[in-house]
Amino acid sequence: MDNIKTTIYKELMEKAKSDQEFFNKLINEPHQILSEINITDAAIREQILSMTPEKAFYGVFALGNSEVVSHCCHEQYDI
Repeated sequence: MDNIKTTIYKELMEKAKSDQEFFNKLINEPHQILSEINITDAAIREQILSMTPEKAFYGVFALGNSEVVSHCCHEQYDI
């Protein structure tokens, strides 16, 4: 089960890095993302649904993934 969770996490992270619209939906409309990708694991669903912009930024900076922030904010904030 952990292997599946790791795979899903990696896929979501890669998509968020390369697709600004997906990143915005993941943060602002998690219910829509869940319906589109059909995640049935209750723990993963709860993690996604409990995501807030604050948690996302904390996670991005805690993991050292500043390229995600750069990608999603580049046009809005001229980073």
